[in-house]
Amino acid sequence: METECKTKVRLELEWREAADMYATLEASLADKKGQCTEEEYARLRVVATTAYDLAEQLRRDLDEHIRRHGC
Repeated sequence: METECKTKVRLELEWREAADMYATLEASLADKKGQCTEEEYARLRVVATTAYDLAEQLRRDLDEHIRRHGC
């Protein structure tokens, strides 16, 4: 029986959580459009962009781990 790589499991979980956070923020932005000031919307857009960047970095980290570790 093959054991699961704990690092891979952790990276997958972190990536999924970041991707979910980004999706939630994007949905919130769609709801807020026209309901808040342009400044508030711009701040929310920065937060969503940061969440996207985090999710992308975590996905790259996961891909790199899988490539190097072969798990």
